[in-house]
Amino acid sequence: MFSRSTLFVMFAATLGAGSVEAQDARVVTRVVKGGAPEWKAWSAHDASMQYPTEWEADAPGHGDTVVVFRHPQAAPAPTGSAVEVAVQRTTAHSASTASQRLQEQHRKVELLETGSDATGNRRWTEYAYDAAMGRMQALEVLCQAGGTTWILTYRAPVDQYDIFRYQAQAMIHSFSSVR
Repeated sequence: MFSRSTLFVMFAATLGAGSVEAQDARVVTRVVKGGAPEWKAWSAHDASMQYPTEWEADAPGHGDTVVVFRHPQAAPAPTGSAVEVAVQRTTAHSASTASQRLQEQHRKVELLETGSDATGNRRWTEYAYDAAMGRMQALEVLCQAGGTTWILTYRAPVDQYDIFRYQAQAMIHSFSSVR
């Protein structure tokens, strides 16, 4: 009926038509500038955290805040807001919900997302708020360790939040407490 060469030509034509349609697909890639950052270790107050070497660590001498990591090369907003990860040690905030605390601390708070890990030892809230320096976005993680609640907060101006988010999340995930 059909010779082998005729079947091969029909098969090749069908295969060729299918591959023309596949060429219309688009490939989207994300360009990451610079390499992976080098990391340093911070430890104090029975806790530790890894942070990129280009970030600066500042240990304030007052309040519940133990350390604040700031990215010095972040493009400063016109109002001078900073990109930072703060570590607080407290027992007072463990009973109140994140939304109550945020409403007391900031103006025009918009809760974006909340959740917790499988063990319930880490609860997180992502939110945006108005500050004196402009609109900010933050990710707050509460970690329970013994009788201590650690509050890890990444905050940045809304337009810079996604730029430094992955580094900040890696820092937060590296946090541990021996209590």
